[in-house]
Amino acid sequence: MTASVGVLPYWDNFARFYEALVSPLIPTREDLGFTEEAVENWAYSHPRDRLNALLLGATPGLAAMNWPEGSWLTAIDRSMEIAKIIWPGNIPGQRSMVCGDWFNLPLGRESCSVVLADCSINICVKPWVQVSDFVAAQTEINQRIAEQLRAANISIPFPQREVRLLNGN
Repeated sequence: MTASVGVLPYWDNFARFYEALVSPLIPTREDLGFTEEAVENWAYSHPRDRLNALLLGATPGLAAMNWPEGSWLTAIDRSMEIAKIIWPGNIPGQRSMVCGDWFNLPLGRESCSVVLADCSINICVKPWVQVSDFVAAQTEINQRIAEQLRAANISIPFPQREVRLLNGN
């Protein structure tokens, strides 16, 4: 584990209260089951590729999932307290936790096949095409994925926040 990145009192306190949190702040068993199935499906459809997963945050439930054999999980979080308090521990050859910034990842571009966070699954699909055709190919892939999800009646909710302004009078 590397040194803590800056002073993060909010996240340090968050770590101390993690056990009291419930959905949607942490994934439910159903969320974890869905995520586990998606990861397993990815591994099944890529039998020659090692599953290298990147976890944005230190969610213990995601770390403790049944990962396909030979998988590697790297978790990244800015708070050393998060790592100390809620990370279930590094396992040589299976998973590790590093402290760092999600926007300045200490990983190479091709180092992960699946990116996870508390409430998201991000499967990296990179078409093997000429550079000039990349945007069009990526757009077509995303469109077909969306069509397949709609055909299966799967909807993906977008995070929403309601803000109410109250008149103090």
